[in-house]
Amino acid sequence: MLVNSITKKYAGKSTLMKIITQTIQTYDGSVADNHQVGYLIEEPKLFSNKTGLFHLTYFSGIYGNTFKLNEYEGLLRNLQLFDVLNKKVKEYSLGMRQKSVHKQQVYFNPLWLQKKRRL
Repeated sequence: MLVNSITKKYAGKSTLMKIITQTIQTYDGSVADNHQVGYLIEEPKLFSNKTGLFHLTYFSGIYGNTFKLNEYEGLLRNLQLFDVLNKKVKEYSLGMRQKSVHKQQVYFNPLWLQKKRRL
């Protein structure tokens, strides 16, 4: 299930996600069964001096996959990421960095892949 929270500024969206993913502990209450929850933080942490292609290759390896550009070229073109793959991430806009990290999670994370195959 994919959930998107759209509210006005300072409504607590980020705080709620940090509570659900248990990245902060300073709240009253509890969260049950959150081991399959992930979220994209506002400022993705990437290697600023590395390229988008490096990140796709690196993170696919972390998840036990092999990144093959020819398999993802169509998708990357549709997402307007293909033409910037050889640029360093520090040259990306915030939106491009977020989009890049999101695609890495969706396409290389084994948990996402399992769910994708079941659909």
